Amino acid sequence: MLTNNSGQACFVCEKETTHGDLRHGDGSPSCPRCPNIKTKSLSGQDLLKHIGAHILCDEALKGAKSPCGFCLNTGTLCEIYLVVRSDAPTSINMAKSRCQNLRRIKLKLAENFTTTQPCTNHPLICSLCSKDSPAVWKYNLKDHIVERHPFANPDLYEPIWRISSDERTLMRGVYLAHTRMRPSTKSKDPTLAVSDMHSSRLALRYVIFFG
Repeated sequence: MLTNNSGQACFVCEKETTHGDLRHGDGSPSCPRCPNIKTKSLSGQDLLKHIGAHILCDEALKGAKSPCGFCLNTGTLCEIYLVVRSDAPTSINMAKSRCQNLRRIKLKLAENFTTTQPCTNHPLICSLCSKDSPAVWKYNLKDHIVERHPFANPDLYEPIWRISSDERTLMRGVYLAHTRMRPSTKSKDPTLAVSDMHSSRLALRYVIFFG
């Protein structure tokens, strides 16, 4: 925030990203929906659980297009590629993938539901895509099939994308815990007077005068 010589607020500028550039003072990224949560402080599995809870339960994200399971960015801003080998477990291609919260995770562990780690959202190969395509997050797979492969029947792939009622219930609990941890959004800063030269009222005057 900038002020002029009289102490009036001039303007506020934010970096243009999908959810804003939410970082702590030390430069470490935060959860876009929970600014008090440092994503680097979470283990890989806990990061999936935290972000997955937002994808499943956060009303603000309803209709979001392919939210990333690491950071919630939508569209193609983040891309995760997998290394599939016959002699080793499938893993994330760390060199080719891109995401601000990119993490090495045990995919075999991530795909299995447990009461302590209920989130099964993980990047997987869509068998309908070409071999060089990025992975698709499990929570996005059904919508991906409907949108990108309209001639395919998504019900045929239900065993892959289906989320059990137990998972939804426990993930709802994780999400409610998030909301209880969020700091108050009410500003404690005193109200600032906005400079006339930077106020929208000035633009309105020109429209009235010259219009």
